[in-house]
Amino acid sequence: ILPSYQFNTAVKNTAGLFVEDNMDAVDLFVGSEGVFGIITEADLYVIPAYPLISSIVFLPNDGDAYALSRDFANSGVTPEFLEFFDSGSLDLIRSSRRDDPRFTGMPDIPEDAGSALFFDLPIDDNLKENFRRLEHVIAKHGGSLSNSWCGYELKDRQRFFAFRHAVPQSIFDYVARLKGASAPGINKMGTDMSVPLDKLDEMMAAYDEVITRNGLEYVIFGHIGNGHPHVEIILKDMDDLERARQAYMELAAKAIELGGSPSAEHGIGKLKVDYVRMMYGDDGVEQMRSVKRAMDPKYLFNPGNIFGGEAE
Repeated sequence: ILPSYQFNTAVKNTAGLFVEDNMDAVDLFVGSEGVFGIITEADLYVIPAYPLISSIVFLPNDGDAYALSRDFANSGVTPEFLEFFDSGSLDLIRSSRRDDPRFTGMPDIPEDAGSALFFDLPIDDNLKENFRRLEHVIAKHGGSLSNSWCGYELKDRQRFFAFRHAVPQSIFDYVARLKGASAPGINKMGTDMSVPLDKLDEMMAAYDEVITRNGLEYVIFGHIGNGHPHVEIILKDMDDLERARQAYMELAAKAIELGGSPSAEHGIGKLKVDYVRMMYGDDGVEQMRSVKRAMDPKYLFNPGNIFGGEAE
């Protein structure tokens, strides 16, 4: 009863039901968003932690930070992750630090910073050499380790991660204020698309072209190291929301065209079922429904998630 379509594992992807040859049945449940049942018990396996050092490097502009992210692959240094913050993201964080006591513990962002990259490195015998290599690459793009944040103690790393999460939190707070005032039906519009790294240039250009063409503003931040930055569209009213939905549909199609996914990590739920049909076609959606009907013929579990539809 398993679907016969090809599930894209070349990029981060949570769009549709996972399927592969000779798969374990448990893998059908993982990421299925509750459409097959309820997990009542799970075993948790803990692996040993290892020490990490966190760094946030500030660059003059978005182009410099993006170019540096691409040069990481050529530096011989492999970070645990690589996160990008454009100029609009830094402005949001600066504003949050002024107005929200939750973010007052963060250090001051340098006044001349126009963008940033955030990454972790293991504290091991290669650490000194890794920073030596990065020093040259960072300087090439207008940055400096002396003008960066760096810390390995828990309190420092927690502040850096507060910096990371200040961007989506600021957007959530902004949308909540709109809901309570002039636009009660509005919701946050942030992308969750991924593409292969060799297609990221084209996708980044598409983000700017499509969103700007629709008369909208945006910020970009997040997982640039694996081709999955988040684009948060800044909405002002319900008209913006409608244009953002149109832009989102166009961008989802572009991500799929480039060999990526319209939903890299946050799943589909009920709001993004159109993107599953866009990715797998009518036949793929019907194959998912066939599995649903076989395992949950009364459609008791999360009806409407992933592929929509009701029991026939």
